[in-house]
Amino acid sequence: MQVFASALVLGICITAFVLINIKEFKDRKVISSAAIAKVISFKAASSLTPLDNTAAEQMLSELKAQNDILNAVILDSKGNAFASYTKPGADLTYKFSYPAIDENRSYFTRQNLFVYNEVKKDNKTIGFVCLRFELTELKRIKMDVLSLGLVLLIVGLSLALLIAIIIKKYISTPLLNLVAVIGKIKDSADYKIRVLVEGKDEIGILATGFNELLENIEKRDREVVISKEQLSSQNILLQSVIKNMGDGLIVADKNGKFLLWNPASEKIIGIGLLDIPEEKWADTYGIFWPDTKKIMETYDLPLVKALRGENVDSMEMFVQNYQKTEGNFVIISARPLKDLSGKITGTVCVFHDITERKKSENLITKLNEDLEQKVAERTGQLAEAIETLQKSEEKYRDIVENSSDVVHTTDYKGNFTYINQACQKLTGYTQKELTNTNISELISPEWRQRVNEFYLYQFKNKINETLYSFPIITKSREQKWVEQTVMQLREGNRILGHKSLMRNITERHAAEQKLKESEDQLQTIFNEAPNALVCNKRAAKYS
Repeated sequence: MQVFASALVLGICITAFVLINIKEFKDRKVISSAAIAKVISFKAASSLTPLDNTAAEQMLSELKAQNDILNAVILDSKGNAFASYTKPGADLTYKFSYPAIDENRSYFTRQNLFVYNEVKKDNKTIGFVCLRFELTELKRIKMDVLSLGLVLLIVGLSLALLIAIIIKKYISTPLLNLVAVIGKIKDSADYKIRVLVEGKDEIGILATGFNELLENIEKRDREVVISKEQLSSQNILLQSVIKNMGDGLIVADKNGKFLLWNPASEKIIGIGLLDIPEEKWADTYGIFWPDTKKIMETYDLPLVKALRGENVDSMEMFVQNYQKTEGNFVIISARPLKDLSGKITGTVCVFHDITERKKSENLITKLNEDLEQKVAERTGQLAEAIETLQKSEEKYRDIVENSSDVVHTTDYKGNFTYINQACQKLTGYTQKELTNTNISELISPEWRQRVNEFYLYQFKNKINETLYSFPIITKSREQKWVEQTVMQLREGNRILGHKSLMRNITERHAAEQKLKESEDQLQTIFNEAPNALVCNKRAAKYS
């Protein structure tokens, strides 16, 4: 296409160039020929008046210098040749016709140029000068220009072909590759195929965009496949749910024709899907009002109401037919099905058997009556028990509050949540001051690490009860020794906190310390005695 376009453009240009050159030549030739004719006419005017043929012939013979003049004739007023000139080798018999006054003074034929010019004297035409020129030079110019044009055409086409071959690598080849890839994708529907991107020009941008388009299509394809699989799975699941659900499910179109009737529906109603009109539904399936056992009218049926656009919620019916001779109590809900424009396209209803529930309700009513009677009896007993319990709680609270030992509870972090009045006698702090305070703040600083580790061990290993002794610092900065029994408060496996009994053992601890010191002193004496010492239960002898 590029070579063809180049050839067409070059052809038009060369043709225009040739035509322009020919026109320019003809214009120049006409001007020069007319000038020659005028000069001859001017000179011929003096020859024709006295009829001086010799002078006229002499004047025309001077035209030998013009190689392209084939014939020259001076005609008198009657059209007779007064004097003539013929180029050697030209046609001697050629005759000019007498031109009309208003005839063109010059014109071209295929082979010659004819030029006419009036010979005037005193503004009166007394003859004509007629010249016939050969167009050899025009032919030569044509051949030269055509040869040059042909050479330019060949060179231009060669360059165009070369450029086309070069461009083909960067434009045509990538485009053909793109077309080939499109063909492969069309035949195989494989959107994983990609176009090789070469360069960053427009073709490269096009290839990159096409690849991105393929990626989007592939992504959409995967999404469609996944969606189809999900839809198929959901459809299978939905069919399984509909088939195995315990509730009855019925779907009808806008004309009241049943489209779906699941197995539970047939089990509950007793009769399966039948192609019958709406007005026969109540009689055929045996649908009654639950209280009066009167057959329902067609316009009262839930499905019919839904087809009219109504929503039916938990409507109770009684179903009794030749398959369900004892009858079932059924509760049903129905909804109209609508398209996007809101137009009703059908209806769906869901129902389940409540016969057993009805029986249970009757039984529950009787049991409720019995229960109310028993509740009335037990209410009195409970009131007495509550009164006894309150007295026990007051007695227990009085015991705890007046206990000489410190009774307290803490959360799992060791913060006091309750502590009795004995705390003030032991620690100097009031109940209010110690509430929400951490127990570690009472422990002597040098013992805090050991005490924390002891109770952390109890917490981690879920030991129900521990007994541990440690020193505390009172509000007056006095050190006292206490012995604490700690029990865990649990809710299942979760430890909520601790309840503890703390007793002052300062005097006992001091006695124990003195006893230990005596034992240590006695042991030292035994160890350092120079003689053997023997001791028994009855007596001790020293030697």
